[in-house]
Amino acid sequence: MKRYTIKPGFKVAYLTFACLLAAGANAQDASGQDTKQTQKADSTAASDLQVDSVPTVKGEPAAESKKAEHKISLGPGLQRLADLATQDLGSILGLEQEAIEVVQADYVTWRDSSIGCPQPGYQYMQVLTNGSRIRLRAGNQVYQYHSGSNRPPFLCKKPSKTEPLPYAAGET
Repeated sequence: MKRYTIKPGFKVAYLTFACLLAAGANAQDASGQDTKQTQKADSTAASDLQVDSVPTVKGEPAAESKKAEHKISLGPGLQRLADLATQDLGSILGLEQEAIEVVQADYVTWRDSSIGCPQPGYQYMQVLTNGSRIRLRAGNQVYQYHSGSNRPPFLCKKPSKTEPLPYAAGET
């Protein structure tokens, strides 16, 4: 059995969802019939499903392509950022946008104002900075784009080895 962990920012939303789900388990539908039997049938069918990704609670979903043949779906905000990154990479490499695949796009919280792309010789403010990380594939090469602090996505040639924090629900 596979174990799943809940990210700290999602615990409140998860607990709220679990409480609502538990309250609905004892509910009756409009005709007065007990819905437990229907829910059992639904849960049996649900056990046959395979989940590739879990969306975030608020804002756009964090999406990651686990299979190359499946195109990931993004919310409008992330899609706009991914489009900007794709256009930029296309102009840098001289490729059509269709030749570039979005591998991963998600909102993150960077650990400092370098936005995950520190440059040697520069000092950065040690403040949490909300932004996004977008990974694009062109041919066999993966390129990483970062954004944050109202800065549009930019190509990060040497990303920090430190992973960003998950984007906390309720932060904008």
